[in-house]
Amino acid sequence: MQRLSKGFYFSSPILGIVVLTIGGIASLAILSGSSRNNIPPGFVIPLLLAGFGLIYAGVVNLLFIYKIWEAIADGYARTTPGKAVGFLFIPFFGFYWIFQVLWGFAKDCNAYIDRHSIKAAKLPEGLFLACAILQVASLIPYLGIVTGLPGLIIFAIVISKTCDTVNAFHPAPAGNGAALSLYFLSGEFANDSLDLPASGLTMGRDPAQANLIFNSPKISSAHAKLTPTGPGQVSVEDLNSLNGTFYRQPRAGGAAIGWDWVQLKGQKPFDAGARLRLADGVSEFEIRKQ
Repeated sequence: MQRLSKGFYFSSPILGIVVLTIGGIASLAILSGSSRNNIPPGFVIPLLLAGFGLIYAGVVNLLFIYKIWEAIADGYARTTPGKAVGFLFIPFFGFYWIFQVLWGFAKDCNAYIDRHSIKAAKLPEGLFLACAILQVASLIPYLGIVTGLPGLIIFAIVISKTCDTVNAFHPAPAGNGAALSLYFLSGEFANDSLDLPASGLTMGRDPAQANLIFNSPKISSAHAKLTPTGPGQVSVEDLNSLNGTFYRQPRAGGAAIGWDWVQLKGQKPFDAGARLRLADGVSEFEIRKQ
């Protein structure tokens, strides 16, 4: 997954503060001018620019919401990235949905960190709840005048903490990090070793969608994507394949020694030494350090 750009998403609340300032001054000037039947033309253009600024900030906010929910889309989150954005546009229901999108994200993100044992700072759920309350309050006439600026400041803090946490899921590759390869244990590439490109690798049956092509009809057109995320670590994502992608994990509980194969939902980070299968046994491979 592409890392979140804190600077880009910061532009939304910063622009929002600028828009509030310009819009407030311009509105007062227009109201003052209208009382004298003489609206100062010099303030109309800043007000129009403020309107375009609000549109830009809104688009950036929606993109931010989509990306953060995409980052924890492993099949256990309460919603999908598309629904997180789309349901905000449902009249009245959108007020409730803001709490799910912000406060709910903090809860689901922290659960994601626990579920995948990721070394990342957990999100302060109280802060995200406060942000949701201020966002709703800012939409209420007159009350929004008071809560608008605090809401933007809190939202900027939310963006900062979210970017730091989500980017910790997939650390930037170190310049001297160990190169990785895939060693195939079974299937049509059995006993072959393939270097894993820094740009990642997509496995599938369709040459137009994948760059490692399989012939088996059990493999989907675009089946799974592997992306190096740091020294000795790979993010593996199942691309909604028909027959699934599976990873091996130690058998839990009891004195039995062995392994279980678990179907991958969404994406998950793996260290060198991990074994995976496509379509439950069509091809098995191991991630290795070179």
